[in-house]
Amino acid sequence: MQRPELPLLVSIVVIWNGQASTAADLSAETVQRDLAEATGGSVTIEQITEDHDIGACVKAAITAGAKTIVAAGGDGTVSAVAALISDSDQVQLGVLPLGTSNSFAAALGIPAEIGGAIEVIARADCRPIDLAYVTTTEGRKAMVLHCMIGFHADAIANTATDSKRRWGVLAYAGSAMRELANLESFAVEIDTGEHIVKCSANAVAAANLAPIKTVLAHGPSHVLGDDGLIDVTIVAADSMLEAIATGVHLYRQARSGEPATRANVGSFSARTLVITTDPPQQVLVDGEAFGTTPVTIENIPHALRVLAPSPPPVEGPPAEASLIGLPDLEVQ
Repeated sequence: MQRPELPLLVSIVVIWNGQASTAADLSAETVQRDLAEATGGSVTIEQITEDHDIGACVKAAITAGAKTIVAAGGDGTVSAVAALISDSDQVQLGVLPLGTSNSFAAALGIPAEIGGAIEVIARADCRPIDLAYVTTTEGRKAMVLHCMIGFHADAIANTATDSKRRWGVLAYAGSAMRELANLESFAVEIDTGEHIVKCSANAVAAANLAPIKTVLAHGPSHVLGDDGLIDVTIVAADSMLEAIATGVHLYRQARSGEPATRANVGSFSARTLVITTDPPQQVLVDGEAFGTTPVTIENIPHALRVLAPSPPPVEGPPAEASLIGLPDLEVQ
C-alpha cells in the first residue's frame, strides 16, 4: 500500500516510535490531537516501521516544511532524530519521552508525563544544545547524551529488551547487580590532543548531557550541555561495596552541585577525546550498544535547537574531581 504524501507546510511532525517502552499505552492519534490543541499548529504523525525508518520519517518531515520535529520514543530515537536535523538551523527538536530511561528529557527538565512534555513543546522555549560524534569499531554515530565504557555499558547493554518492557528501570538495577558481582578493572588512556591521561578504571563516562540518575557521569560539579565540552568521569573501584558507595556518593554530590571527593573518582573536560582501553571494552552511546573501544569523540557546539525549560543558573565555573588517587595514574 502506497503511503499518502504529507501536506505542504506542516508546522509540527511527530516521529513516532511505536516500539518504545511506553508507546503501547498511548494512542498516536490522541497525542496528535492533544499536541495540536496545545500548540494551535498543524500536527502530522510519521510512524517508524520496517519499511519507513527514522531517516525516511525525518526526510518526509523536512520536505513537508516542518518547523518543529518531535521525537516520540526513547533516547535512541531522540539521538537519531537529533543527528538528522542538526545541520538545519530552521528546525527545532521537541521530545515526547516514551522510552525506559528517557535520560535526555530528564537532563533537560522535560517532564516524563506526556501531558507535561506537550506543554513544554507548546511554550516553544528553545535552547541551544551541543551535539557530539562518536567513532568506534562499529562506525560513526551522533551523541546527545553520553558515551559509557566499562561497567555502565555492560550493565545497560546486557539488559534484555523484554525485561525493560516488563520492569522498566528496575531491569537495569538487576543487570547492574549481576555486573557488580564480576567487577573488573581495565587500563585506559585518554588523549585530548593537549594531555594524555592513563590509569586503571572500572568505568569511563564521556558526557555532553546526563541526568542525576546517570551517576557514573557526575564526577564534576555540573554537566552542561551547551559549553562546547565533553565531561569525562573516571571511576575505579576494587570491590562491589566500594562501587556501591561510590555510586551513592556521586548521586549525593550531583544533587548538591558539588564535584566528587572520593579518591577513586576523577574528572576533566575537553573538546575532543580519543579513548583506548586494554582489554577492549564495550561502548554504549546514548543508551545503545555501539561497538568497542577505541573511541573518538568530537563535540559540535550548539548544533541543536531543543524545546526545553530554561536551565537553572550555575554559580561560577564547574569544578572538577581531582584525578589524584586514581590507580596507576599518569598524566602527560
